Order: sequence, then C-alpha cells, then structure tokens
Amino acid sequence: DQTAFYELIGLYNQKTAHAHYEMSRHIPYGMTPSDLLPEANYYQAAMLMDEGDFAGALELLDPVVDLHGHGLVAPALYLYAQASARLGNWEDARGAFEAIVEKAQNTSRARRVA
Repeated sequence: DQTAFYELIGLYNQKTAHAHYEMSRHIPYGMTPSDLLPEANYYQAAMLMDEGDFAGALELLDPVVDLHGHGLVAPALYLYAQASARLGNWEDARGAFEAIVEKAQNTSRARRVA
C-alpha cells in the first residue's frame, strides 16, 4: 500500500540523515572518508540490531573489532557479543566479552586501579 511505502521511506530518510550527521561531524577534525568507515560500520550495525538483523550487524562489526588502537573496538565488541548471543552463538559472544575485559586490563587506568 502506498501509505506504508511512504512511511518506510520517511523512516529510512530519518535514519540515514542521523547516520550522515554522525559521520560528517568528524570531517572538520581532519578525518578522511576512509577514516570514517569503522564508525559507519558501527552505526549501521547498531541500526541493524535495532531492526533485529543480528547476522547483518555481525558482518559490519567484523572489520571494526579487528582494528588496533581504535576507540570503537570495545563498543563494537560489546555489540558483537550482544548480536552473537541473540543468534545463539554463545562461544562467539563469550569470546567478545573476554576480549573487552582483556582490552580493559591493558589500559593505564586499569593498571592504576590494580
């Protein structure tokens, strides 16, 4: 039906406008479009998870969780663990949670607290 179609287009436009804003707000800080790929993948994965597409989210998160020294690795691992758990991939979920703990133990703040 035409009304439902236009509602879906409106929802799509809202989500893409938000994603565009989130990505474009970093450009003034000297980032290039390729620098924004991890963030684009992260935000798109979060949107897919909201829609229940956990397998699609995992595909987008795969390259982000493998980055070294990027600020989105821990949040991406958390989403990865959540998506894996929702799909019943308990070993993958556990591995992602363990990776978060391991990364947290290697921070200077964690060493000061210990």
